[in-house]
Amino acid sequence: MHFVDLREGFQWALAPALAVALLVPGGALGDELSAPQMERAGRLIEQLASDDFSARIAAGAELEALPVEALPLFEEAIERCGPGELDLRARLKSIVRKLKLRSSEALLRTGTPVKIDLKAADPAEVLQALRGAAGISLTGTRQREIWDDAAERDFSFDGSYWGAVDAMMTTFPPGQAVRENLGAEYRLGRWGEPDFHAATQPSASVGILRVRHARMALENSGGKDYLVVTLVPNIEPGYQVESLALLVRGLALEDGTVIEPEKKVHDWKAQFSGSRYSPGSVYTWTFPLEKGMQLRGAAGIEGAAELVVRRNHWCEVDLPEDLDQAVAMNSSVELKVLERGDGRLKIQFEGKGSEPACFDDYELRKESYQVLDKDGELLDFKVNSSSSGGGRGWRNSYGGKIQGEPAKVRANLPGSEQKVELGFQLSDLAMPGSSLVD
Repeated sequence: MHFVDLREGFQWALAPALAVALLVPGGALGDELSAPQMERAGRLIEQLASDDFSARIAAGAELEALPVEALPLFEEAIERCGPGELDLRARLKSIVRKLKLRSSEALLRTGTPVKIDLKAADPAEVLQALRGAAGISLTGTRQREIWDDAAERDFSFDGSYWGAVDAMMTTFPPGQAVRENLGAEYRLGRWGEPDFHAATQPSASVGILRVRHARMALENSGGKDYLVVTLVPNIEPGYQVESLALLVRGLALEDGTVIEPEKKVHDWKAQFSGSRYSPGSVYTWTFPLEKGMQLRGAAGIEGAAELVVRRNHWCEVDLPEDLDQAVAMNSSVELKVLERGDGRLKIQFEGKGSEPACFDDYELRKESYQVLDKDGELLDFKVNSSSSGGGRGWRNSYGGKIQGEPAKVRANLPGSEQKVELGFQLSDLAMPGSSLVD
């Protein structure tokens, strides 16, 4: 099928395989360093400490071009630096920062890697393995109940996150209701009506993004016929979405005709906090139809998405001893203890910028922070909450009865913003069964 046009001003994504090759010189993401590469890297690190300026520059450039799998080598070299090697330590840290950035960019384009090999596993064990890969639960308690009576089966998978989700759906079919909400349970609840069959319709997964074809219908407005297409974008759990621009270039019919939509791009931007999983829920494109146009068989869609996301990371700190003493959880969020003792605890998170989704949504919040004892055991915390914010900051406090002696707090907080552009294609989209077109 042939597609035409691009949104002016956008530089849409390279094919994912090519993007990874460009982002990770010397091999695909996940390749181990060869013995010659390790030996060469060791010599270059020694050269990085040279008194010869040009030798240091050349060594730094070659080290920065190594695969991201070289990170442990650099981190070990930093630990070995002595008190008099401050310059070398600084150069190594600069290389580590650049490799980590390149690694995170590559993950956006390839998807979080998942490797699972379980024997006689039940769905809960597979879900736990997926949680370990994503950094947060795939489904809530209500959705997990559907698998309670599932038989144990072997489950092996080595690939991207969305591929692992598909493999689990095949191995442990959970039923239509859960399939429709999987990966977007908090944002797609309203789409449980009988005419919504996104789980059984074609989908495209590109890196951290999955685009599902939800619905295609014929409509007549003002005497003109239109084909209406609805798509649902989902993002891997573990990412907070700040903005999304979703482009559909055109819809290609079986005879090669390409129909262009009235509006090609739909934009969404978080107002007060980012959205996990499904930014803006659903997007609809309207394609005007010419009289006499034949709609039959299947069609295809080519599109692209520009995302701004923030990866969530688990951050852990000891509870401060003094009330109102602030401790940093990451670069933008601080924690304070407002009340402590007599079986009660009240803590406060305070941050810069927009409020994270994990504190804006009640269901998300329940799995996004934990209070632990000194041994790292999770404590039962009966919580009442309050929040305030606006402008350049936000503040959330949680207080109530707690069992045990609280010593630590863990929270799943978003890091810095990253931008990625991803192309996608959907094929074999079934046309409506009847046509309004003469």
